[in-house]
Amino acid sequence: AGCCVVCVRAHACVVCADDCSKANSMLTTSILSLGVFCINRVIRGIARRRRLPVIDLYTIFDQAEDYANPIEPSAQGGDKISENILSVVLTHDFDGPSRVYNLRRISEKRPYPNIKRPRGGGKKEGEKEVKRSNSSAGVIKSRAKDRRAQADNDRYRGKAK
Repeated sequence: AGCCVVCVRAHACVVCADDCSKANSMLTTSILSLGVFCINRVIRGIARRRRLPVIDLYTIFDQAEDYANPIEPSAQGGDKISENILSVVLTHDFDGPSRVYNLRRISEKRPYPNIKRPRGGGKKEGEKEVKRSNSSAGVIKSRAKDRRAQADNDRYRGKAK
């Protein structure tokens, strides 16, 4: 089992442990939970003294879908983090006391807008044009097509099944 610490300048974020049900034993789970609790108390104490907002990842990551793997948030988990950061930036009174933010919602705009990236970007001065054989060009096109289809079927971006 792992932990995740996310910090943004002028914000304090608490540590969150991933799903402890995968831990080898009850003792391991207990030690992990106690460690996360102690670290979070220290983080919250410092944030309170410095009047910083706290984003409580332990609370906002309330579903297994919030994790891509034991130490990284998924697209849904990242969306929850960004919603909390937006809430802090837009609503927190930085002259006031510390406050804990733990919004569990995900953004309302679905699907995320597709960002158009320029293809090729043109040749830069001094660059030589590289020719590919027809067979390698076909493989590259099919891989790109597979990636586009995968992105279109992602439930957080594009068409959901």
